[in-house]
Amino acid sequence: MGNCARSMRCMDCCIGSAIRRSCPGRSIPRPIPPRKKNSKKNGERLAEIQTHYPDRRLQVFHEDEARFGQQGTLTRVWARTGSRPRAVRQTQYGYVYVLAATCAETGQAEGLISPRLDTGIVNLFLAQFSATLAPDVQAVLVWDGAGYHRANDLRCPSDLPP
Repeated sequence: MGNCARSMRCMDCCIGSAIRRSCPGRSIPRPIPPRKKNSKKNGERLAEIQTHYPDRRLQVFHEDEARFGQQGTLTRVWARTGSRPRAVRQTQYGYVYVLAATCAETGQAEGLISPRLDTGIVNLFLAQFSATLAPDVQAVLVWDGAGYHRANDLRCPSDLPP
């Protein structure tokens, strides 16, 4: 067993999976891809929205959602070697979804906790979010690029541009 060089394959110089996992040759970090630069495009879109609503203050909110919950683990029991004991195991999963939107300028934050996430829940969140805005505010809600954020049944309130 010698020290692993980065130019060598880990399997060639390390013996055993425990040593392979701690091998310095396997800890080479992946390069970080360059970020897309949308700031010019976003700035143009914000200016366009402001021209449509000249009598309102424009506030930018960023939205994200998360799933929290418990997932079952492997069941382990003591048994004689060669036997296969039966063990009761909980296989259900329990999740809760959190949708939140925050404004970096004002610090305002709105959220919704739900047992599921679908178009109806997102519509409920948008209605709740819209109800908390001041009458003179036009909000821009920035979503990340997930595919399920583009449902055809979403209803945008009047103070959120489509």
